[in-house]
Amino acid sequence: MKNKKIDLVYLWVDGSDPKWIRRKNKFLKSVGLAEIPEAAHRYKDNDELKYSLRSVEKFAPWINHIFIITDDQVPAWLNTKHPKITIVDHTDIIPKKYLPVFSPRPPLVSLSKIPGLSEYFLLADDDMLFGNYTTPDYFFTADDKVKVHGKSYSMKKFIKNSAPRINSGDYIKAIMNAKTLIREIHGDSHNYEWEPSHNITGYKKSSVESAYNHPKINKAIEITYKSKIRGRDDLSQVIFQEYMLANDIAHLELVPKFGIKNIIEKFKGNISRAYQAKKIKKRLFMPWPKLFCVNNSGMHPRIDKYNNKVLSKMFPKKSSFEV
Repeated sequence: MKNKKIDLVYLWVDGSDPKWIRRKNKFLKSVGLAEIPEAAHRYKDNDELKYSLRSVEKFAPWINHIFIITDDQVPAWLNTKHPKITIVDHTDIIPKKYLPVFSPRPPLVSLSKIPGLSEYFLLADDDMLFGNYTTPDYFFTADDKVKVHGKSYSMKKFIKNSAPRINSGDYIKAIMNAKTLIREIHGDSHNYEWEPSHNITGYKKSSVESAYNHPKINKAIEITYKSKIRGRDDLSQVIFQEYMLANDIAHLELVPKFGIKNIIEKFKGNISRAYQAKKIKKRLFMPWPKLFCVNNSGMHPRIDKYNNKVLSKMFPKKSSFEV
């Protein structure tokens, strides 16, 4: 991967933005669905993107360019004049006839449409961070393949444990839709019994575009576009990982830990300041993985506040990406 340009793509939305909330509620009302004020909290901005960019500057300075996909929004603290930053609006990558969308999946299946995106790129949610020094070979091999990070998992067990969420139509069902479709196209050409790492992942633009243009996949992508909110028939971006694996463009690399539990805490009841301080101190002196995910839900303000404190102490130095 020497001398290869590797970009980084983020998805970001401020779900507490009144304009965004009004637009979403207008859509919900138009299709006979009740307005859901709580939905704003799911995508509440807790400054994770700011700390993630600080982690990039500290632990992955080799990143070539950063694209931030937004829905007519820009973080107030972001230095949009920075030469390595580009804001990508939904209108830049999603066909106009499908807009607006309030699900992350339409932009996720449109990654290859980002203007100026390099052949090699990483994808991250705004709450995914670098926890330690990394190099490009963590994501790509010397022979030009993508490393798909995952965890080995019996598919029967995976489906059984995920059944309630599959029935509710959330992200597990979108993953299963992707796996089922690739199996329909390629058969048992590779191991499907792996669980995707919910973390920063690598891709090749040409492979993503090739998958996008496959007739069967494109048909499923069109269904995903039509799902303005999360739906049972959506495709996850795992479709691109499975496509790369099936076509020998990538290889599966099992990782023992995804890093999620290194920061998030399932607190019950009130969190005393003394308890928070003790936990934060413990976290700061622990060995951190190369990647971790805060997994912010927006539904637990106390937990989010705690996580924010940890991040602010991990990455106290303002990055060049901030005004």
